[in-house]
Amino acid sequence: MKRVVTLEDGTESVGEEQDMLTLFKGMQYKEAKGINKYGKPKTYTETYAESSEADVFVTPEREQTDITLTLYFFAPTKTGNDRTDYDAADKIYHDFMEFVSGCKIIYRDNFRKRKVKMFLADATEPTTDRLYGIPYKEVQFKFKNIYGQSFPL
Repeated sequence: MKRVVTLEDGTESVGEEQDMLTLFKGMQYKEAKGINKYGKPKTYTETYAESSEADVFVTPEREQTDITLTLYFFAPTKTGNDRTDYDAADKIYHDFMEFVSGCKIIYRDNFRKRKVKMFLADATEPTTDRLYGIPYKEVQFKFKNIYGQSFPL
């Protein structure tokens, strides 16, 4: 992922690409939905009373699509103390929220060999569970794909 921040003069500043699993130790990827989705093409039509034919204007732009990224948050080092492990997983979740909030994100999906430019578009609601006795958080992050489609890497 890369952060894209809009500066005061309206230009965009693109940060360095970060490996999320390295930057946020304890975060694990579950799935990404909507990466290959194409938004509805933007077309405009005009009709006139004196003609039975409509004028159709087709543009290369598409409507924005939804991308859902589901992640797990574990304590990077298991202590065996549920409260300590839960607090560590909670901190990683909040750090990641800070990373993706208030900016655009360029997300590169190495498995699908696609990339998208997106922004966080909805509230998150973590669910807590246990895996083999280890507490973790599962969170769905809902983004909007700015261009309505992904692009090859």
